[in-house]
Amino acid sequence: MFINLINNLAFLIALVAAGQIVIDRFPQKTLNRQVLLGLLFGGVALLGMANPVNFLPGVFFDGRSMVLVVAGVVGGGVTAAIAAGMAAVYRYQLGGIGAPVGIFVALVPALLGALARQWWLKRTQPPRLIDYLALGVVVQFVQLAAFTQVPNRAGHAFIEQAWWVLLLFYPLATMLLCQIFRNHEQRLIDTAAMQSAQDAVIAEERKSMQRFHAYFDHSIVGLAITSPEKGWIEVNDALCATLGYTRDELTRMTWTELTYPHDLAADQAQFNRMLAGEINGYAMDKRFIHKDGHLVDIRLAVGRVCKPDGKLDYVVAMVEDVSDRRKAEKEYEDMFREMLDGFALHEIICDADGQPQDYRFLAVNPAFERMTGLKAADLVGRTVLEVLPATEKHWIEAFGKVALSGDPVFFAGHYAAIGKDFEVKAFCTSVGRFASVFADITERTQAENALRRMVKYLGETQRIAHIGSWHLDLASNQVVWTEELYKMYGFDPTLPVPPYTEHMKLFTPESWERLSSALAHTRETGVPYTLELQTVRKDGSSGWLWARGEAEVDLAGKTIGLWGAAQDITERKQAHQVVLEALTRVDRLAQHVPGMLYQYHLRPDGTSHFPYASAGIKEIYGVLPEQVSQDAEAVFKLGHPDDFQQVIESIQASARTLNDWHKEYRVNLPDGRTIWVEGEASPEAAPDGGVLWNGHIRDITERKKTEALLHEQLDELHRWQQTMLGREGRIISIKQEVNELLARSGQPPRYATQLPEQPDGGGV
Repeated sequence: MFINLINNLAFLIALVAAGQIVIDRFPQKTLNRQVLLGLLFGGVALLGMANPVNFLPGVFFDGRSMVLVVAGVVGGGVTAAIAAGMAAVYRYQLGGIGAPVGIFVALVPALLGALARQWWLKRTQPPRLIDYLALGVVVQFVQLAAFTQVPNRAGHAFIEQAWWVLLLFYPLATMLLCQIFRNHEQRLIDTAAMQSAQDAVIAEERKSMQRFHAYFDHSIVGLAITSPEKGWIEVNDALCATLGYTRDELTRMTWTELTYPHDLAADQAQFNRMLAGEINGYAMDKRFIHKDGHLVDIRLAVGRVCKPDGKLDYVVAMVEDVSDRRKAEKEYEDMFREMLDGFALHEIICDADGQPQDYRFLAVNPAFERMTGLKAADLVGRTVLEVLPATEKHWIEAFGKVALSGDPVFFAGHYAAIGKDFEVKAFCTSVGRFASVFADITERTQAENALRRMVKYLGETQRIAHIGSWHLDLASNQVVWTEELYKMYGFDPTLPVPPYTEHMKLFTPESWERLSSALAHTRETGVPYTLELQTVRKDGSSGWLWARGEAEVDLAGKTIGLWGAAQDITERKQAHQVVLEALTRVDRLAQHVPGMLYQYHLRPDGTSHFPYASAGIKEIYGVLPEQVSQDAEAVFKLGHPDDFQQVIESIQASARTLNDWHKEYRVNLPDGRTIWVEGEASPEAAPDGGVLWNGHIRDITERKKTEALLHEQLDELHRWQQTMLGREGRIISIKQEVNELLARSGQPPRYATQLPEQPDGGGV
């Protein structure tokens, strides 16, 4: 018996070794693996049955129950079925009175093992040792119960002699075998996970380097990686093109050698602060010396890249050639000095609560000096309350709102501290700063005030003056004029109303056509009309007439007559002509302002036109002022489809609220080009019930292109920096996870847990 047990133990050891070989050969749970494991477990079961412990003829026991339950746990249903089938067939061939029980003992443990495996797979936690032990105990109880069914109580002798072996050693052996196979398979899983993690690290590093080189090598902005010794480690083609050197030449030089001496001290000071960890980066304007000797204006942005432990790794620098920008700025400065409108740059000054209290002059142009009588030398660097203590608080509050909110304003007002009226456009240049454009409108304000007084006088005159009126009875076709209407047309009030054929002689052909159409429309629809008509008096003199007509309806809503009123507005038209002449003078001034100055009139009936447009409208819309003087449709046809509706809605909103209008939108020019423009205007109620805007529109296409390009490049640089900063940390994290997996499987850690010391790096 002892020899048989030793043999069965040897078979189990062989089973473990061979089973691990199969699992290593087929790490994935494929059908080949299940079949091979089934044949292996079945073969071991047969070997055990060939070396049993015999109790009676036809009654013996071996380790098949233990082998077959482990087959179900390790290999699943297919493995259990193959192993159990082999054992059952062999036990049937051996025969004897215990054959039925022996076949049962071959099939049931395999089934229990497979069912236990499926149950454990559904749980979130893997099976424990106690689970394996409990399964072994259940299987042996089933085997003992089966031996009670051997005929002639032949199985009782086996139970009496072997029960303690079956219930003590066989469950422990089952537990041990299941745990050995589970530990081996877990090691394979951990090894695969470790390999997958390593592959992921390598793949991420490769992708990161590919992205870096794609951006670095193909960027239109100069890029460099530098060391603390101020030498260039890597440079791209854009930087080489900017400085005129090859990559090989630059990597043998330091950035200090190529820095213009007057700019070197400031750059080195910032660089040293960054190396000391006081700042993470800096930006500045400086000049490099080109290989051919000329100076290159550049915008420099420098950032430090650190290791996961916080120590400096290297420095990345972005070098943008801004020579063209500087040239443009020079041209702008020239225009700044030559522009007719006053211009000033300020910074707002707030109290402890963040409320605007004052503002400081940073720059003013000559036109500002001429308008105010103040000199730049007395203004720049000083606050407005220092220079002009009588400045009203509302000016500071208005400019403070612009500087802090970023919302531009356009208004006109009297500056008591100077004693003049100004039209002001203020806009934010950066947080806390604003620029203001001043136009001296003192004379215009005086003229407008005089015009307002005139309008007031005219209003009083209208109240007391006689206004001519008329009535038409549609049933009788009889017309009645008031005496004042006779006088207005130059007819004798004592005479009958002139016949209809004479009426058309009282107006110009164009005005008569408009009046006839309006009368017909009111008669048909009942909608009143209001017109301004050019008249021809009986004495041959011309004038202008304001006319309004309404329908007279009966209780059924049927038009039965027409009422009308008229007033001579010749003097008002003459005043308007004066204004137009003034606008002509303004137009000559507007020729020197970029973009277009304009008046836009939205009539009560929804139509619109540009009473005034400077010659710059050709630049903005590709049309001439006279093309839109009566109808603005030619302009709206040029609106970009994606922006057109928003522009219309913004105009309507401004008309409803009389708030300033401001909009950036695209225009499709007749020549096929599409440009970006920025428009701003201030609305006011028009005398006819419509709305009139005074404003300015300018071309901002280049600004839009520059903004888009800069945003794209900065976003890409930020993404690259974040990738490089997180790369080392991600690798260390993955290595730590691998060490933890190895520790759980009883293996020593593979990777060091601390970073090696590396020298600091830096550059410009």
